[in-house]
Amino acid sequence: MSNFLESKNLKEHRENLLKEQNNICPLCGEYIEKDKAALDHSHETGYLRQVLHSTCNSFEGMVLHKFKRSGVHKRTDIITYMENLILYWEVDYSDNLKHPTEKKKPPTLGKREFNRINKWYKELYPKRKELSYPKTKKWTKILTRLKKQMDENE
Repeated sequence: MSNFLESKNLKEHRENLLKEQNNICPLCGEYIEKDKAALDHSHETGYLRQVLHSTCNSFEGMVLHKFKRSGVHKRTDIITYMENLILYWEVDYSDNLKHPTEKKKPPTLGKREFNRINKWYKELYPKRKELSYPKTKKWTKILTRLKKQMDENE
């Protein structure tokens, strides 16, 4: 007796497993539509596992692939690593300093927003010189003040 599922029986087997799982994906816990169902299997052993959302199945494969390609598999197995990763993520690090790349950058002045302010300004002060768009795309004091006035008058 062969240990392999016949290709012609793949769809039926997937549908039966899906029904046994009450159409619930074991990874994300969400309902799986028939057309979004993927029969998952181990590429190491070939054994079928369960039915997953096609996106969950794809992500599971990417995680395993990245784990192997990164070289981490030389130091530990994926189960231990993933368990440790979850524990690591669950720690509250809010008392620590923040990384400098996470600093919020000051908002930049978009051309569309500038044109809106400039149009309003020209209507309000037709005889004054037109505003110029700052090369740095940073909000200047005058533009900030005009924007505030414009918003208050709308």
